[in-house]
Amino acid sequence: MRLVVAGPPGAGKTRLATALAARTTTPLYDLDDLYWGSGWTRPTPETWRTRLTEVTGRDSWIIAGNFQPTMDIRLRRATHVIVVDPGPAVCLARLARRTLGIYLGRTEELPRHLRAEGRRQAGRGLTRIARTAARYRHVELPQTHRLAHTHGLRPLHVGRTPDPTTLLTHLSLDRSTRCA
Repeated sequence: MRLVVAGPPGAGKTRLATALAARTTTPLYDLDDLYWGSGWTRPTPETWRTRLTEVTGRDSWIIAGNFQPTMDIRLRRATHVIVVDPGPAVCLARLARRTLGIYLGRTEELPRHLRAEGRRQAGRGLTRIARTAARYRHVELPQTHRLAHTHGLRPLHVGRTPDPTTLLTHLSLDRSTRCA
């Protein structure tokens, strides 16, 4: 299985992908962990594309996250695409709760390389992330659909985080979300 789990910030992508990976023993890659270095350092565009190409070249994986400009790399090799989209209000509430939690010292939701920096970075980029969540359905979702169809894939849409076992049953019955 090579599964892309996409959706707006705060949708529950990582939570769903983690549950699916645990039930299937498929390697999980969170894009925030792959992308961000300590001190919120960004990789060069070439390094970022190389990292993604290396991960997607593996036999099986689950990749959670958006990073829309590199969605094509993931979709090119994916067998399934799940879009988690509970709606902007739910995403914005989750983002606010996550930011508050980080500020209070719960750093497990920060990218791996940033956890030691903790709450000093709690509000970093929150406005940009909230804006992305609010406009996801009008901007990034149509782009994801176009790219998925270009690669012969049909995204499976889910609202609030579904039961992973039921979702896996659905995916195994379909065998693939590739278009016929």
